[in-house]
Amino acid sequence: AILTLLRPSWEGSKLSEDRYIFLIDTSASMSSSDVKPTRLEAAKEELINQIDQELATGSLAMVISFSDRAIVEQPYTDNRALLRRRIQNIKPTNRTTQIEEALKVAAGLANPGRIGTEDQDVAAADAKPATIMVFSDGGLGTIPDFSMGNLKPVYRPIGNETAENIAVVAFDTAQSPTRPDELQVFARLQNFGSEDRSVTVNLINGDSNELLDAAQVNVPVDGIGGVEFIIGAIDSGALKLSIEEQDDLKIDNIAYTAINPNRRARVLVLSPRNDALETVLQTQFAQQLAVVEM
Repeated sequence: AILTLLRPSWEGSKLSEDRYIFLIDTSASMSSSDVKPTRLEAAKEELINQIDQELATGSLAMVISFSDRAIVEQPYTDNRALLRRRIQNIKPTNRTTQIEEALKVAAGLANPGRIGTEDQDVAAADAKPATIMVFSDGGLGTIPDFSMGNLKPVYRPIGNETAENIAVVAFDTAQSPTRPDELQVFARLQNFGSEDRSVTVNLINGDSNELLDAAQVNVPVDGIGGVEFIIGAIDSGALKLSIEEQDDLKIDNIAYTAINPNRRARVLVLSPRNDALETVLQTQFAQQLAVVEM
């Protein structure tokens, strides 16, 4: 596990090494407001304070933001004002957390290696040790067969373990198999908090913002709660699901799903004569689903 490779915390001692690589998590969970104003903003503020107050004169530092992909926000520089500006401009994302790409970028800058091309294979230049500091709320996963090499890792945890969050983790629709004039809507909620919750779930027409239905859903701690709505058929458009819940992460309290016009499939059946199959394919229900040619 990546966290087993990293120190549990860092006490704000003088940043006196020659090179630093700062990794900042920008995944969706970093928008949580259990740390004000958000986890990401708190991480950025803490890092800027460290650079302003603790970074030794002449030390080089670079900044990489990461979610499920890595972005080099600022290559190595000793310009504190530039580092501060680049950090302030980092934006949150709605993506998942995967640190592997960011670590590989950092390792490529710190560890001797080789760069391969179609024509040649040459040693990488100017690879030097560096301290890598990761600002994240966790959930970094495991990275098989990865070695830190010349990287000295420091992990700076962001956020509270007691953060409360109810999330929409699934939202979908299906045509009723028995009533073509009805649409079935399914949703699943998950409780990542510390208490059982009962929440109000609203189903809204995404185009007109009209409330179509609502339900009360019980979601146990570390558990799942499901809800199903039956509404009149909608030819096309979008549906919106929203949770009326004051929790620490708002972004996953709303979900959307698209409704596409129903079209009959075209089916060509190649088969020896089969009376039973032909009879089934000629039924009214089959004709509603597809245009069948035998």
